[in-house]
Amino acid sequence: MLETKCETMKDLKKIHAHLIKTGLAKDIIVASRVLAFCATRRGGGDINYASLVFANIEKPNLFTWNTIIRGFSQSSAPENAISLFVDMLVNSSIQPERLTYPSVFKAYTQLGLARDGAQLHGRIVKVGLEFDPFIRNSVLHMYANCGLLGYAWKLFDEDKDLDVVAWNSMIMGLAKYGEVDESSRLFDKMPSRSDVSWNSMLSGYVRNGKWMEALDLFGQMQEEKIRPSEFTLVSLLNACAKLGALEQGEWIHDYIKINNVELNVIVIAALIDMYCKCGNVEMARQIFETVPRKGLPCWNSMMLGLALNGFEDEVIQLFSRLESSYLEPDSVSFICVLTACNHSGRVDKAREYFSSMKETYKMQPSIEHYGCMVDVLGRAGRVEEAAEFIRSMPMSPDAIIWGSLLAACRNHRNIDIAKWAAENLLDLDQNETSGYVLMSNVYAASGHFEKAMQERIAMKNNQIEKQPGCSSIEVNGSVHEFAAGGLLHSQVQDMYFSLNEPIVVKDYHLGCLHSLGSSRQLLDANRLVLARIAEEFFFHWNQQRQLSYADIMTDVGVGRCASFATGTVAQPSGVCCNELSRLPGMTGTTADRQQACNCLKQIAPQYPNVKDSLLLPSPQKCSVSLPFLITRNLDCNSHVKDESTWRINGVSRPFCK
Repeated sequence: MLETKCETMKDLKKIHAHLIKTGLAKDIIVASRVLAFCATRRGGGDINYASLVFANIEKPNLFTWNTIIRGFSQSSAPENAISLFVDMLVNSSIQPERLTYPSVFKAYTQLGLARDGAQLHGRIVKVGLEFDPFIRNSVLHMYANCGLLGYAWKLFDEDKDLDVVAWNSMIMGLAKYGEVDESSRLFDKMPSRSDVSWNSMLSGYVRNGKWMEALDLFGQMQEEKIRPSEFTLVSLLNACAKLGALEQGEWIHDYIKINNVELNVIVIAALIDMYCKCGNVEMARQIFETVPRKGLPCWNSMMLGLALNGFEDEVIQLFSRLESSYLEPDSVSFICVLTACNHSGRVDKAREYFSSMKETYKMQPSIEHYGCMVDVLGRAGRVEEAAEFIRSMPMSPDAIIWGSLLAACRNHRNIDIAKWAAENLLDLDQNETSGYVLMSNVYAASGHFEKAMQERIAMKNNQIEKQPGCSSIEVNGSVHEFAAGGLLHSQVQDMYFSLNEPIVVKDYHLGCLHSLGSSRQLLDANRLVLARIAEEFFFHWNQQRQLSYADIMTDVGVGRCASFATGTVAQPSGVCCNELSRLPGMTGTTADRQQACNCLKQIAPQYPNVKDSLLLPSPQKCSVSLPFLITRNLDCNSHVKDESTWRINGVSRPFCK
């Protein structure tokens, strides 16, 4: 009856009640069947009920011990599996055997207690079961998954007859703890691969930021007819989001629809996130509004995507809808709405949300929420308030918070607080480049160029190198990556030849508001120019090469590009040009703008390596190309007034002004 009539716990309880009434529940075989249904049935069991059933078995046999231990090892309370195993050793006449140990090792893995599990490994060796493949794979998985890679390597190298499960465990463990190149080497050496092997390697690439390698591997999977798992598809969508690879993301979305992949909450959230980060906010909205049941990750992805694309008002409206729904905002939801307040400069609204976290929802703000508030205050020019807010924090600020305050000091020229922030940032890590770089930018933005140079010289004397920023651009469905000052691209000669021909777009400048970091800011043109010259003395501008490559490869002149800086802990220096967005006209007085032009005339000739990137200004015009902002023939004495359009991938969009 259990095999044919019982499908849910409700059915089982009815049958079990009947068994108790008739006395059959005392039969060890019948009790074992009931226990197995409760403890190990995926999606339909009840481990707590299984525990009650086990407690009422007078003389458990080996099968019942193994069943209850296995059930708890797969549950949310794996520590109970270990307790039961100890009880079995101490109080039972039944001793564990080869099928008992893998479940206990799995419990240690779930708890991250591989060093405790190593003691059990010693018992395995003593009883002579160390070469059992099932047990050996469980031990190897425990070591690899918990980061004891030395122990894992020793087991892996000792066994000359490894199966695909052992290879997969090593690949996953290495990738999880940052050794993705070694993981890739093992993957290439595998004698045979399972679907898990492919999916694990692809997920490892995404986990470690090797998004292009992930997409390349997915192409190989398609050639080999390997079906990606739902988890892998989510990883691929994350890779497309990071790269700004919209066409690849759309292809994966089509694959999901064609193959009837279940649209669970995680897949939907990944699709929304991908479309937002690739600039197609309308498609993200469409997915969000059409799904019948929106999980909280979907709401959070939509709010964050809108915030990063400049739709701050919609984020606040969406947050109100969330509060009115059957769901309750979580900590991520508040990060999304605080980000929207940050981008729109709504300091009072941000304070209101920050207070409601504690008072209405009884949440303790995390360091990420405090970081958002520091960024909100700093970007609004309230640098002193931001500094006081940091002093009042219940936890120690991290490097991101100090970097955010430093960036605010650069934008608003507050040298005193900048020095304090830089000292604290360097106290956390003397080799952190962002403290030197941002302090140099503060001095440069304030006109103290000698002090800016001293910061750079200090970096050199301490043998600290700033990791170059890198950018990617999608052209004709392929993603191409560029590093600042890099010369390794196969068509680099064509790109630099193209850069010798100045690109003139009458009275327009090109830029984007979408930043991959936690914030977005457009500086006054004069401060931006000076700070970036101080930061990138001898680099050719990376974004120029991107657009040059797009000129070479496409007839529309511009592709979708995503930029990010890997050497700064605060605000990434790049922007994501997934979609052209309107920029406000230059701020600052006419005198400020004229001063910027005059400074360029004086400074640029001193750095011949920068000449190729800076088109020296004429008496009335200045033409500057920067990663943040590409300016062509911008009149120093007036704002841009006209509008035009630019065709990107066949779609007419407003040209930035």
